[in-house]
Amino acid sequence: MDSHKQPIALRIEWLMELARKHSALFPVPRSLLPGSAIWLSIRSKFAADVIRAGHPDLALKMQVRTAVLDWRSRKLEIIAPE
Repeated sequence: MDSHKQPIALRIEWLMELARKHSALFPVPRSLLPGSAIWLSIRSKFAADVIRAGHPDLALKMQVRTAVLDWRSRKLEIIAPE
């Protein structure tokens, strides 16, 4: 059966089921889940690398800091570098 001829809803459901099966086989430690300090640190390093690659002059002046903003309280929690 050609999956490309299936309705999009069935293809999406198939893909989601496949993702559920694989995620059960390879669980992610809580420390690497989105929102965790390690995850945020990885994301900020990635963003800094993108800026360095695209704007080398700006990269010389750049300082990298990672923080979480709580929108309700407007508090900024700085995450210490590793």
